[in-house]
Amino acid sequence: MRSLSDTLRHLVPEDVDFRLSIRASEATVSFDGAQLQVVVMNLVACAAERVRSHGRLLLAVSEDTFDDVKLAGDQVLSGRYVTILVAKTGEGLDEAEAKRAFEPRLTGRNLPRGTDLRLASVYGVVTQSGGFVDVASERGRGTMFRVFLPVVAQEKREAASPHIRIHHDAKTGSEVILVVEDDRAVRRTVCEALERFGYTVYEAADGAEALHITAMFNTSPDLLLTDLVMPELTGRELIEGLRNEGRLPKVLMMSGYTDDEVLRRAGPAESYPFLKKPFTVHELATKVREVLDS
Repeated sequence: MRSLSDTLRHLVPEDVDFRLSIRASEATVSFDGAQLQVVVMNLVACAAERVRSHGRLLLAVSEDTFDDVKLAGDQVLSGRYVTILVAKTGEGLDEAEAKRAFEPRLTGRNLPRGTDLRLASVYGVVTQSGGFVDVASERGRGTMFRVFLPVVAQEKREAASPHIRIHHDAKTGSEVILVVEDDRAVRRTVCEALERFGYTVYEAADGAEALHITAMFNTSPDLLLTDLVMPELTGRELIEGLRNEGRLPKVLMMSGYTDDEVLRRAGPAESYPFLKKPFTVHELATKVREVLDS
């Protein structure tokens, strides 16, 4: 969750007091990490669009135990939950608008265009994963959204799939990644997956385009994720070009070739981390985070 803080800060106007509070332990919830980021970003974006200048916006994450606590939507909570709270000051919703806040066709003067779809998406993703959502609001006093995710029991943690640790999700990040891949379908799949995990992603169809893109950076990207065998410039040649320009970031190579001679001709002389195609989204995200943290 902390890895999202920089990204979230960009969603909030500079003249708004944005605060982040994380008090969750190593609690585990059965929830896809990428989807959780989308939920948090949607809630923060919706709140940020309506918070007044010099107002306050809070994102808080905590672990709580409830004993038959009734929510606004008549749901009853019992047991341990990770609670994600997004609260803003300023004009709130009246009782009727609050009850309809998660309806996909809601339009109202207090909800900006597009908010209805984002909140409906939050509701759908959370409830399908066994969680709950709640909204509390009052005219002139602001609005508070809460997401409740049930904590996975100790004996079920190893079996939970997909699962994340709220306090530390090892697959997410906010760094800049340049993806170089000549296969358009593969390139788009990789880029979209990395964007889901919070990264800023630039893409290039070949080595020459990659050199052109890096020339536009004030600084180098944090990671170069490049195919090893490409028709214009090989991975080795691209790396040499970036090194000559003084723009060589951390490198992660990928390829579907297994022939040693092909890899020897196309690959760099020095050893770089390598990801063999085909790979899963989980393998990609884990390896990227590993290389960035190295």
